[in-house]
Amino acid sequence: MSPDHLKRNESELAALRHDAEAGRDGPVLMLNLNTYKAEAGFPDGAPYRAYMDALAALLQVSGGRILWRHPVLGQMVGEPEAFHEALGIWYPSGQAFLSQPTMPGAEESYRLRAQCVERATIHRCGAAERPLDAHKALVRTFFAALANGELPDALLTDDMIGWSTTQGTMSKASYQNVIGLLGRMVAEPLTFTIDAITAEDDRALAEVRSAGRLVDGTGYANTYVFAFRFREGRICSIAEHFNALVVQDTMIPLMAKLNGAPA
Repeated sequence: MSPDHLKRNESELAALRHDAEAGRDGPVLMLNLNTYKAEAGFPDGAPYRAYMDALAALLQVSGGRILWRHPVLGQMVGEPEAFHEALGIWYPSGQAFLSQPTMPGAEESYRLRAQCVERATIHRCGAAERPLDAHKALVRTFFAALANGELPDALLTDDMIGWSTTQGTMSKASYQNVIGLLGRMVAEPLTFTIDAITAEDDRALAEVRSAGRLVDGTGYANTYVFAFRFREGRICSIAEHFNALVVQDTMIPLMAKLNGAPA
């Protein structure tokens, strides 16, 4: 049985169960608003991390997935409520959500939840896109940002790692600097044509072509395969595979000029 501060709303659960039994079931997004106990050590404490690990394990069994997870930094409107974190959790069906308490790993997940969570509310937000569709949408957003020469923090995890054929492994900041430099190198935004996006689990591959003109008048076109990894609704890894000879003949000399070094 759940403690008082984590009581289930039986009328809402009954409505969800009725929809499932009436054939109106389908993917659903649950908005979780959590307030943590001091002993949970949110956001870096061992009890909180153990709870998140147990929740992730339970979701793997139920087919659910955390689409995004963000700390609550402040409350702009409404009566003060001290929520610490908001989580968007996708489930393949309402029945999957309802069945979680009886699934393998549920006992440990709920034990840690009671240990860490002081207060929680869960809001059913209706039908939700599949995580793979969300990942494909993130890929398209990435290329729109890439064309503009600016890669915002909101797209990336704090520990995001980049890699490219010509520059190897880069930190998040270094990768963003490279994208910014690309924006300075083109006379107008490059056109990126996405030929295909293949998504599976936490990964996606994009087959892409670019075309445009550099600020020195040189035409530029290349072909790529981008490999993405995602975590909680953001990109945590990007690997760019492209024709290095094209970059060497066109972009590298211009990059040296823009950086003030001899070509």
